[in-house]
Amino acid sequence: MVVTDLDGTLLDGRRCISAENLGALSRLGAAGVLRVAATGRSLHSVRQVLGEGVPFDSVVFSSGAGIVDWGAGELVSAAHLSPEEVSRAIGVLRALGVNFAVHDPVPGNHCFAFEERQLEATDFRRRCEAAGSFSRPLGRGEHFPSGASQLLAVIPEDLERLACLCRRLEGFSVIRTTSPVDHRSIWVEVFPAGVNKAGAAQWLADRYGIPASGTYAIGNDYNDTHLLDWASHAAVTANAPAELRQCYPVVASNEDHAFSRAVAHWGLLPTG
Repeated sequence: MVVTDLDGTLLDGRRCISAENLGALSRLGAAGVLRVAATGRSLHSVRQVLGEGVPFDSVVFSSGAGIVDWGAGELVSAAHLSPEEVSRAIGVLRALGVNFAVHDPVPGNHCFAFEERQLEATDFRRRCEAAGSFSRPLGRGEHFPSGASQLLAVIPEDLERLACLCRRLEGFSVIRTTSPVDHRSIWVEVFPAGVNKAGAAQWLADRYGIPASGTYAIGNDYNDTHLLDWASHAAVTANAPAELRQCYPVVASNEDHAFSRAVAHWGLLPTG
């Protein structure tokens, strides 16, 4: 099973898949390798960059909150925060004065309610405005009887503040990622305990009987670290942050067909 991140890994800077990477995906399928995309994007957002003909077997979206059988278009796994967990997380974020959003349950989690606690040099407002009708201001005293897929806080580049958030959100799965909007802000994703790309990948490995020795993963950002640590064979792209390039084997950049280079290096592509 090969698991790849999308943005900054399989996709180039134009958010396209190169012919070389598409060819590698097709050849992996012919060789009987399970092909999995694992992304922080919502399912709605995934469909904006992956056409139905892109040869994946499964897609892990929202950093593990949902899994879809890509060929059948069937949602096969979904996780959510309970109303009580949502209330607790909102309380923590409000107490810390953090700008945040509460996302609807999967698969409609591209829709969210937001609360801007303070004006900061981040892309928070830009993200809310770009979402258009999918975003709405969080109402005073608003409750979430159906729970939520996740909360998303946006903070400036401040590792001490990030560490404080993580401590206060003990008991949740807290995932750091670099903003895909301004490429500087820190997005802090809050999920139910155990939800991350690695947990979803293990669910798929169990479902299809993939042994640990047959797991491969490639990524480029902090939200890929659980996945990279889980896989028996892992690599990051040359465009990954220096901190990650010091921890994992490095392949080509996403502009230089990193995915196909990685699977060829691992000897997974049939020759001839």
